[in-house]
Amino acid sequence: MAKKQKKTGSKKPNRIKKSDNKVRTGQLLAPFGVGQIQNFPNDVSIMTGGLNLWVKGFESRKKAADRAGLTFDKVEFEIIENRLIKRLGIKKLYKPFAWKEKTKRNKEIPILGVRFPCWFYCRKCGKMENKPLWGSQELFYCSNIIDETKCNGKLIPVRFVAICSKGHIEDVPFEYWVHNGPPNNETTHSLKYNETGGAGDLSNILISCTCGTSKTLGGITNDGSLKKINYTCKGKKPWLGLSMPDSTCGEELQVVLKGASNVHFSKLVSSIYIPEDDADKEKAKQIVERAGIERFRDKYNLDTENLTHLSIFIEDRDEVVRGEIAGDFLLNYVIELFEKHEESEEEDNNDNDQQYRFQEFKTFTKDSIIHKELITKKITDFSNYFIPEILIENFESIVLLEKLRETIAFTGFTRLKPVNSLKQREIMAMLSDSDLDWLPANVVHGEGIFFQFKTDKIKEWRKSIAKINNFIKIISNYHNYQENLSSDYQRRDIDPVFLMIHTFAHLLIKRLCYNCGYGSSSLKERIFYSNDEKTNMCGVLVYTGGSDSEGSLGGLVNQGREQFLSKNIIEALEDASWCSADPVCIEVGLSSGQGPGSANGGACHNCTIVSETSCEEFNLLLDRAVVIGTLERPELGFFKFKNQNI
Repeated sequence: MAKKQKKTGSKKPNRIKKSDNKVRTGQLLAPFGVGQIQNFPNDVSIMTGGLNLWVKGFESRKKAADRAGLTFDKVEFEIIENRLIKRLGIKKLYKPFAWKEKTKRNKEIPILGVRFPCWFYCRKCGKMENKPLWGSQELFYCSNIIDETKCNGKLIPVRFVAICSKGHIEDVPFEYWVHNGPPNNETTHSLKYNETGGAGDLSNILISCTCGTSKTLGGITNDGSLKKINYTCKGKKPWLGLSMPDSTCGEELQVVLKGASNVHFSKLVSSIYIPEDDADKEKAKQIVERAGIERFRDKYNLDTENLTHLSIFIEDRDEVVRGEIAGDFLLNYVIELFEKHEESEEEDNNDNDQQYRFQEFKTFTKDSIIHKELITKKITDFSNYFIPEILIENFESIVLLEKLRETIAFTGFTRLKPVNSLKQREIMAMLSDSDLDWLPANVVHGEGIFFQFKTDKIKEWRKSIAKINNFIKIISNYHNYQENLSSDYQRRDIDPVFLMIHTFAHLLIKRLCYNCGYGSSSLKERIFYSNDEKTNMCGVLVYTGGSDSEGSLGGLVNQGREQFLSKNIIEALEDASWCSADPVCIEVGLSSGQGPGSANGGACHNCTIVSETSCEEFNLLLDRAVVIGTLERPELGFFKFKNQNI
């Protein structure tokens, strides 16, 4: 009797493995923040859920804690950065919940997402199906019957989505597109997706309907293409887990590829850690941060008439037991901390970036600081530096930040255009379907070099170029461009000095990346500029902005030492003196301007533009002429630069 043969092959899975959908926690702020689409293996397309879904995922795991013998609390994820908390008008900052498997505390907390886009099509027969938002872990196979045989081809999500300027997103209305308007409800409509030809042109993609109507996707990405068929934005917010539309939007929709860069722009607000001036206050801050402010708050809330619970909790702190800090001092510090939080709830949102950065500027320009979260070395004597003239003539001081801590909060997002002028409350409202008192944030440790420009030279140079039309035109173009993006844009205090600082930072970043081997997005800028008497400052911080080890091993600070700093600056200025796209680059910059809104002068990808994540101004307000002048008028540049053999 012949042996029964064993069947070969395996049944196609209908769910994906958890290990397939991994993303670093830092990436959940940018580029994959709330409302962004992520493409995972197996043609899985998931949109990061809103903060209400983050809470839902945490609470669902917490409910199962008793049954599984697990513990769940948010203290582990809380970030203490009181300056930033007050500025954003919230109570707390939390790191994105990390997925941990081998632990009993905060085990396997999910960051929930939704399936998007919801339109799928079969690779074999082209049949299109619309799937619900939920169940993003599932894989689908075609149920179409062809010649009495089930197709069983794999369903994959379409490549296109429709977005509006108010941040909404929805599936492309293929039924409307095919029928040039609303489909006839008296007939059943089933769509089919056919790709013809290999050129990749949208006119080679044909959408056909069982009613006999068909139409290619040619022109669907053009401005106003959906408006012509009487379809406007329905205000959908799928990242909140909501499929019901808000028909009050009515904005024009733009069809784009789901992976296009304009689908999602994260709005991030960052803060450099500033230690307390008082040693006891700094010690108290560290104790609260290490133990978790939530634990202090729980004890504080238990005390209705006296502070018994909080006092006992404080007396048990190791630092108090060892006598490193007085219990009464720590108690008063914690009470003052909570009272400040309560007062900030009643205040308007403190979004004065100029005043906020002035606090950091004052810290950097103090004498050197040695603190576990901030170590600075201020240098005002450049006599030991290689080619000291370039430093003496242009800089008041150079500060080497051997250690710094930056807290980055995700406060919202925009679509289509990176609008910075939107009111903070408006974009935060898009993050959840209910009011929340917290925002996601991340802490990165790194190093940097701070340049404080010479005050007297800045004043003298500002007067000499105050009436240069080329510089004035760039700034005017920038303001006009921002006003076209947002009707509530308020003009900022920008002058040619700002352009110079910004362009210098870009040139130096590109040179440091070249000399040191840093990745193009590893270095960032932080500009400190104000011509206001109360907050007068003129400087820039170039620092590492990554969460990996590349930015914490001393490589950048080393480039600020005696034998390297002048060489880096001179080489950066040499780079500015000639671009590989010259004379076109500099001439276009001097005549009409270039870049978005013509808001750049002599600045292009070859000479000045850096990674978007490195620049605070989206690569606008740049011009090499303000740094080194032009061939005809070198006196326009701030740096009186001469080629030197180094």
